[in-house]
Amino acid sequence: MISVALATYNGEKYIKEQLESILYQTCPADEVIITDDCSKDGTVACIQAFIAQHDLTEKWLVYSNKTNLGFAENFRKAINLTKGDIIFFSDQDDIWVQDRIEKMSEVMQGCKDMGLLCTKEQLFTDAEKPEIKNGANSIPSKITLNPHTRFLRTLGCAMCVRRSFYDTIAKDWYDDWAHDEFFWSMAVLLGKAYQWDYTSIYHRVHSMQYSGHLGHTKEKRIQYLESVIKSSEYLLAYAKSNQLPQSTVDLFTKNVKAHQYRLELVKDRNLACLFKLVPYIKYYYAPKSYLAEIKIALRR
Repeated sequence: MISVALATYNGEKYIKEQLESILYQTCPADEVIITDDCSKDGTVACIQAFIAQHDLTEKWLVYSNKTNLGFAENFRKAINLTKGDIIFFSDQDDIWVQDRIEKMSEVMQGCKDMGLLCTKEQLFTDAEKPEIKNGANSIPSKITLNPHTRFLRTLGCAMCVRRSFYDTIAKDWYDDWAHDEFFWSMAVLLGKAYQWDYTSIYHRVHSMQYSGHLGHTKEKRIQYLESVIKSSEYLLAYAKSNQLPQSTVDLFTKNVKAHQYRLELVKDRNLACLFKLVPYIKYYYAPKSYLAEIKIALRR
Protein backbone atom coordinates (compact mmCIF):
# COMPACT_ATOMS: atom_id res chain seq x y z
CA MET A 1 0.00 0.00 0.00
CA ILE A 2 1.31 3.42 -1.02
CA SER A 3 0.52 6.57 0.97
CA VAL A 4 1.12 10.25 0.31
CA ALA A 5 1.41 12.71 3.22
CA LEU A 6 0.73 16.29 2.10
CA ALA A 7 0.82 19.27 4.48
CA THR A 8 -0.77 22.54 3.34
CA TYR A 9 -0.94 26.15 4.47
CA ASN A 10 -2.14 29.04 2.32
CA GLY A 11 -1.34 27.05 -0.82
CA GLU A 12 -4.33 27.97 -2.99
CA LYS A 13 -2.20 29.40 -5.81
CA TYR A 14 -0.34 26.19 -6.68
CA ILE A 15 -2.12 23.31 -4.95
CA LYS A 16 -4.13 22.15 -7.97
CA GLU A 17 -1.00 21.50 -10.03
CA GLN A 18 0.46 19.43 -7.21
CA LEU A 19 -2.74 17.42 -6.77
CA GLU A 20 -2.93 16.72 -10.50
CA SER A 21 0.65 15.47 -10.58
CA ILE A 22 -0.12 13.08 -7.70
CA LEU A 23 -3.37 11.88 -9.25
CA TYR A 24 -1.96 11.14 -12.70
CA GLN A 25 0.94 8.96 -11.58
CA THR A 26 1.71 5.85 -13.63
CA CYS A 27 1.28 3.94 -10.34
CA PRO A 28 -1.50 5.64 -8.34
CA ALA A 29 -1.25 6.09 -4.58
CA ASP A 30 -3.63 4.00 -2.49
CA GLU A 31 -4.31 6.94 -0.20
CA VAL A 32 -3.51 10.65 0.00
CA ILE A 33 -3.65 12.25 3.44
CA ILE A 34 -3.80 16.05 3.48
CA THR A 35 -3.58 18.12 6.65
CA ASP A 36 -4.27 21.84 6.39
CA ASP A 37 -2.82 24.11 9.07
CA CYS A 38 -5.58 26.75 9.32
CA SER A 39 -5.12 28.27 5.87
CA LYS A 40 -6.54 31.77 5.49
CA ASP A 41 -7.13 31.44 1.75
CA GLY A 42 -9.13 28.97 -0.31
CA THR A 43 -6.72 26.03 -0.02
CA VAL A 44 -9.16 23.63 1.64
CA ALA A 45 -12.03 24.54 -0.67
CA CYS A 46 -9.77 23.97 -3.68
CA ILE A 47 -8.71 20.55 -2.37
CA GLN A 48 -12.26 19.53 -1.57
CA ALA A 49 -13.44 20.57 -5.03
CA PHE A 50 -10.63 18.56 -6.63
CA ILE A 51 -11.49 15.47 -4.60
CA ALA A 52 -15.18 15.75 -5.50
CA GLN A 53 -14.47 16.40 -9.18
CA HIS A 54 -12.35 13.27 -9.51
CA ASP A 55 -14.46 11.06 -7.21
CA LEU A 56 -11.62 10.51 -4.74
CA THR A 57 -13.55 10.74 -1.47
CA GLU A 58 -12.67 7.19 -0.37
CA LYS A 59 -8.92 7.44 -0.97
CA TRP A 60 -8.10 11.13 -0.55
CA LEU A 61 -8.78 12.61 2.88
CA VAL A 62 -8.32 16.20 3.99
CA TYR A 63 -8.11 17.23 7.64
CA SER A 64 -8.40 20.85 8.79
CA ASN A 65 -6.52 21.59 12.01
CA LYS A 66 -8.49 23.36 14.72
CA THR A 67 -5.41 25.37 15.69
CA ASN A 68 -2.22 26.20 13.82
CA LEU A 69 0.34 23.50 14.55
CA GLY A 70 3.25 24.92 12.60
CA PHE A 71 5.10 23.37 9.67
CA ALA A 72 6.82 20.53 11.54
CA GLU A 73 3.85 19.32 13.56
CA ASN A 74 1.43 19.64 10.64
CA PHE A 75 3.60 17.30 8.57
CA ARG A 76 3.96 14.97 11.52
CA LYS A 77 0.18 14.76 11.80
CA ALA A 78 -0.19 13.93 8.11
CA ILE A 79 2.44 11.19 8.30
CA ASN A 80 0.88 9.68 11.42
CA LEU A 81 -2.51 9.47 9.70
CA THR A 82 -1.16 7.39 6.82
CA LYS A 83 -1.47 3.60 6.69
CA GLY A 84 0.74 2.65 3.75
CA ASP A 85 3.82 0.42 3.67
CA ILE A 86 5.65 3.20 1.81
CA ILE A 87 5.00 6.87 2.58
CA PHE A 88 5.78 9.67 0.13
CA PHE A 89 6.18 13.23 1.40
CA SER A 90 4.66 16.05 -0.62
CA ASP A 91 4.87 19.82 -0.46
CA GLN A 92 1.91 21.87 -1.67
CA ASP A 93 3.53 23.70 -4.57
CA ASP A 94 5.71 21.22 -6.47
CA ILE A 95 5.00 19.01 -9.50
CA TRP A 96 5.80 15.31 -9.40
CA VAL A 97 7.45 13.48 -12.28
CA GLN A 98 4.78 11.14 -13.65
CA ASP A 99 6.54 7.90 -12.72
CA ARG A 100 7.77 9.02 -9.29
CA ILE A 101 5.70 6.57 -7.25
CA GLU A 102 6.30 3.70 -9.67
CA LYS A 103 10.08 4.10 -9.82
CA MET A 104 10.72 4.83 -6.15
CA SER A 105 8.37 2.06 -4.95
CA GLU A 106 10.16 -0.48 -7.14
CA VAL A 107 13.49 0.54 -5.66
CA MET A 108 12.19 0.37 -2.10
CA GLN A 109 10.62 -3.04 -2.67
CA GLY A 110 13.86 -4.33 -4.16
CA CYS A 111 15.97 -3.45 -1.10
CA LYS A 112 14.43 -4.38 2.24
CA ASP A 113 17.32 -2.72 4.12
CA MET A 114 16.25 0.66 2.75
CA GLY A 115 14.38 2.77 5.31
CA LEU A 116 14.62 6.11 3.52
CA LEU A 117 15.06 6.84 -0.18
CA CYS A 118 16.10 10.33 -1.31
CA THR A 119 16.10 11.51 -4.92
CA LYS A 120 17.14 14.62 -6.80
CA GLU A 121 14.89 17.56 -7.64
CA GLN A 122 14.73 20.01 -10.53
CA LEU A 123 14.28 23.61 -9.38
CA PHE A 124 11.96 25.80 -11.41
CA THR A 125 10.10 29.10 -11.26
CA ASP A 126 6.78 30.19 -12.72
CA ALA A 127 8.69 31.64 -15.65
CA GLU A 128 10.40 28.40 -16.65
CA LYS A 129 9.89 24.66 -16.14
CA PRO A 130 12.89 22.83 -17.65
CA GLU A 131 12.58 19.33 -19.03
CA ILE A 132 13.84 16.53 -16.79
CA LYS A 133 16.14 13.95 -18.37
CA ASN A 134 16.72 10.96 -16.13
CA GLY A 135 19.47 8.40 -16.56
CA ALA A 136 18.19 4.84 -16.84
CA ASN A 137 21.24 3.04 -15.45
CA SER A 138 21.74 4.68 -12.07
CA ILE A 139 21.27 2.70 -8.88
CA PRO A 140 20.75 3.97 -5.32
CA SER A 141 23.78 4.27 -3.05
CA LYS A 142 23.86 3.92 0.70
CA ILE A 143 24.62 7.08 2.67
CA THR A 144 27.29 6.57 5.30
CA LEU A 145 27.47 8.71 8.42
CA ASN A 146 30.19 11.36 8.52
CA PRO A 147 30.39 15.05 9.56
CA HIS A 148 29.08 16.02 6.11
CA THR A 149 26.08 13.66 5.99
CA ARG A 150 25.16 14.43 9.60
CA PHE A 151 23.24 17.37 8.12
CA LEU A 152 20.20 17.14 5.87
CA ARG A 153 21.48 17.09 2.28
CA THR A 154 18.22 16.90 0.34
CA LEU A 155 14.62 18.13 0.37
CA GLY A 156 11.89 16.35 2.29
CA CYS A 157 9.61 16.52 -0.75
CA ALA A 158 12.11 14.31 -2.61
CA MET A 159 11.89 11.51 -0.02
CA CYS A 160 9.87 8.40 0.70
CA VAL A 161 10.10 6.23 3.80
CA ARG A 162 9.27 2.64 4.69
CA ARG A 163 6.51 2.26 7.29
CA SER A 164 8.29 -0.53 9.17
CA PHE A 165 11.34 1.70 9.58
CA TYR A 166 9.22 4.60 10.80
CA ASP A 167 7.56 2.34 13.37
CA THR A 168 10.96 1.62 14.93
CA ILE A 169 11.85 5.31 15.35
CA ALA A 170 8.47 7.05 15.80
CA LYS A 171 8.91 7.29 19.58
CA ASP A 172 12.13 9.23 19.04
CA TRP A 173 10.46 12.07 17.12
CA TYR A 174 10.32 14.96 19.55
CA ASP A 175 8.04 17.98 19.09
CA ASP A 176 8.89 20.50 16.34
CA TRP A 177 11.67 18.37 14.83
CA ALA A 178 11.09 18.91 11.09
CA HIS A 179 10.08 15.68 9.35
CA ASP A 180 12.83 15.78 6.72
CA GLU A 181 15.59 16.40 9.28
CA PHE A 182 14.19 13.72 11.61
CA PHE A 183 13.98 10.99 8.98
CA TRP A 184 17.32 11.91 7.43
CA SER A 185 19.11 11.99 10.81
CA MET A 186 17.72 8.68 12.04
CA ALA A 187 18.14 6.87 8.72
CA VAL A 188 21.76 7.98 8.25
CA LEU A 189 22.53 7.20 11.90
CA LEU A 190 21.16 3.66 11.55
CA GLY A 191 22.49 2.95 8.07
CA LYS A 192 19.04 2.93 6.44
CA ALA A 193 19.37 5.98 4.15
CA TYR A 194 19.90 5.73 0.40
CA GLN A 195 20.42 8.38 -2.27
CA TRP A 196 19.31 7.85 -5.88
CA ASP A 197 20.50 9.87 -8.86
CA TYR A 198 16.96 10.10 -10.21
CA THR A 199 15.00 13.36 -10.42
CA SER A 200 11.51 12.72 -9.07
CA ILE A 201 10.03 16.21 -8.71
CA TYR A 202 9.98 19.72 -10.08
CA HIS A 203 10.56 21.84 -6.98
CA ARG A 204 8.98 25.26 -7.33
CA VAL A 205 10.93 28.27 -6.08
CA HIS A 206 8.82 31.27 -5.09
CA SER A 207 8.64 33.99 -2.46
CA MET A 208 5.74 32.57 -0.42
CA GLN A 209 7.09 29.07 0.29
CA TYR A 210 8.28 27.86 3.68
CA SER A 211 12.06 27.96 3.91
CA GLY A 212 14.38 26.41 6.44
CA HIS A 213 17.33 28.54 5.32
CA LEU A 214 19.46 30.03 8.07
CA GLY A 215 19.36 33.64 7.07
CA HIS A 216 22.09 36.01 8.18
CA THR A 217 20.48 37.68 11.16
CA LYS A 218 21.79 37.01 14.63
CA GLU A 219 18.38 35.87 15.86
CA LYS A 220 17.86 33.32 13.10
CA ARG A 221 21.38 31.99 13.45
CA ILE A 222 20.95 31.52 17.18
CA GLN A 223 17.66 29.72 16.61
CA TYR A 224 19.31 27.43 14.06
CA LEU A 225 22.30 26.63 16.27
CA GLU A 226 20.11 25.87 19.26
CA SER A 227 18.04 23.47 17.16
CA VAL A 228 21.16 21.68 15.88
CA ILE A 229 22.53 21.35 19.40
CA LYS A 230 19.23 19.89 20.56
CA SER A 231 19.08 17.29 17.78
CA SER A 232 22.79 16.47 18.08
CA GLU A 233 22.51 15.94 21.84
CA TYR A 234 19.51 13.70 21.27
CA LEU A 235 21.31 11.65 18.60
CA LEU A 236 24.37 11.38 20.83
CA ALA A 237 22.24 10.04 23.69
CA TYR A 238 20.52 7.65 21.25
CA ALA A 239 23.88 6.36 20.00
CA LYS A 240 25.09 5.73 23.54
CA SER A 241 21.91 4.07 24.81
CA ASN A 242 21.68 1.81 21.76
CA GLN A 243 25.38 0.90 21.92
CA LEU A 244 26.19 2.18 18.44
CA PRO A 245 29.84 2.20 17.33
CA GLN A 246 32.26 4.39 19.27
CA SER A 247 33.04 6.28 16.06
CA THR A 248 29.39 7.38 15.95
CA VAL A 249 29.48 8.50 19.57
CA ASP A 250 32.70 10.42 18.91
CA LEU A 251 31.22 12.13 15.84
CA PHE A 252 28.19 13.45 17.69
CA THR A 253 30.25 14.40 20.73
CA LYS A 254 32.37 16.63 18.49
CA ASN A 255 29.29 17.84 16.62
CA VAL A 256 27.71 19.01 19.86
CA LYS A 257 30.92 20.71 21.01
CA ALA A 258 31.36 22.48 17.65
CA HIS A 259 27.87 23.94 17.75
CA GLN A 260 28.18 24.98 21.37
CA TYR A 261 31.27 26.98 20.39
CA ARG A 262 29.39 28.43 17.42
CA LEU A 263 26.49 29.48 19.62
CA GLU A 264 28.86 31.04 22.14
CA LEU A 265 30.53 32.98 19.33
CA VAL A 266 27.30 34.32 17.84
CA LYS A 267 25.18 34.79 20.94
CA ASP A 268 27.81 35.98 23.45
CA ARG A 269 30.37 37.43 21.01
CA ASN A 270 33.06 35.28 22.60
CA LEU A 271 35.82 35.79 20.02
CA ALA A 272 38.01 33.17 21.68
CA CYS A 273 35.70 30.64 20.05
CA LEU A 274 37.13 31.63 16.67
CA PHE A 275 40.28 29.73 17.58
CA LYS A 276 38.47 26.92 19.37
CA LEU A 277 36.44 26.26 16.22
CA VAL A 278 39.39 25.84 13.85
CA PRO A 279 39.67 22.04 14.49
CA TYR A 280 35.91 21.70 14.02
CA ILE A 281 35.49 23.25 10.57
CA LYS A 282 34.43 19.91 9.07
CA TYR A 283 31.48 19.84 11.48
CA TYR A 284 29.87 22.78 9.70
CA TYR A 285 27.19 22.17 7.09
CA ALA A 286 29.30 24.42 4.87
CA PRO A 287 32.71 25.97 5.74
CA LYS A 288 31.55 29.40 4.58
CA SER A 289 29.29 29.49 7.66
CA TYR A 290 32.44 30.04 9.72
CA LEU A 291 33.04 33.36 7.97
CA ALA A 292 29.36 34.30 8.08
CA GLU A 293 29.26 33.82 11.84
CA ILE A 294 32.42 35.88 12.33
CA LYS A 295 30.63 38.75 10.59
CA ILE A 296 27.56 38.30 12.79
CA ALA A 297 29.68 38.21 15.96
CA LEU A 298 31.53 41.40 15.00
CA ARG A 299 28.38 43.40 14.36
CA ARG A 300 27.51 46.00 16.95
